Formats: sequence, C-alpha cells, structure tokens
Amino acid sequence: MIAPTDVPALGFSAADALAALAGPFSSTLSWTVGGTETALTVQVAWEDGEVRYLDSELEAGDSGAGFDGETTCADRFEIDVWLGFITEDGVFNENLPTPLVVTAVDAATFTQDLNDSPMMGTFEVWDYAEAGVEYETLSAELSGLVSPTAGSGQLTLKGSGWEDPSCTTGGCNAWESQGTAATWGEAE
Repeated sequence: MIAPTDVPALGFSAADALAALAGPFSSTLSWTVGGTETALTVQVAWEDGEVRYLDSELEAGDSGAGFDGETTCADRFEIDVWLGFITEDGVFNENLPTPLVVTAVDAATFTQDLNDSPMMGTFEVWDYAEAGVEYETLSAELSGLVSPTAGSGQLTLKGSGWEDPSCTTGGCNAWESQGTAATWGEAE
C-alpha cells in the first residue's frame, strides 16, 4: 500500500488522479440489440479505499506486450473506489466497489464483473440472453475508461454451454462466446 498523497515514479499521486477523475459526467448508454438508448451518469468516488502502487519491471527478454499487442507491464496505481453507474431508465442504479487502474493523472480504466456485484437497478443478465440459445452460464462485465471530462466503455456478455445440452458423458463439446450488449461514451 501507498499513501494517497505519495508521489512515486509516475510523477503524480493517487490523490491527484482521484481529484481529476471524480466526475460526475454524463453520457448515453446504447444497447446493441434493439438500438435503444438511455441517459447515463458515471462517477468515481474514493472513500479511503486501498491504494496500491505497482512498480512493474520487465523480465529479461519480455517485451511487455500482451496478447493484444498493448503494453501490460506499466507502472500504475490500483485504487479501490466506488463506481457510480446510473441510467435514467433504472436498468442500472449502481454504486459498485471497483478497482480503478491509473497509469496517467488524467485517465483510468476499470473492469467489473456484474455477477459478483449486488445490483440495485433492474438489470438481470438473463434478460439479455440471445433467444434460442441454451446457456450453461451467462455473465456480464462492465469495463471502461474514465478521464476528467468523459468516459467510454461497454457491457460485455459472456456465455458458455454444450453443443448438445443432453450430453452427460465424456466427449461432450463445449462452446464459449462473448459479445457487446451495450456501449457508452466515445472511444478516446
């Protein structure tokens, strides 16, 4: 852990980033199926959550690039915050405990598994399942980027099942899929 006001090699403190990223800001949540939209408010709130500083170092011969080619080995703060994610239609009315990943004083990312979160809005992952598909599991993940004035992100559904749901012996073929259920903001 690190004190929120300590300034590590990143050149800014967690307190500096939290002050810049607090919001709130307004956006529009757009559902990919059906094309409906609703007003969205996003806010980051820190209430003495844990602040961690990760001083990443590359191993010999490692480029630091992940499978997607983006750098995965960057110095960063990980700050436990509350993420307010509220839609005008009431589908989301959330204040989620979320780790915020901060690599710059004016930008942070987050990923939150909604199946592990107590939901206050009317969102129910099974309401957004593809019709006619027999899922064994279905989960929802909210991810995004926040900056001092805006943000962007998506709601991703991840499902799995069996090609033949009646198969109960070895040799059953499993499948997994994921897709974007909704997006918000504009990519920066």
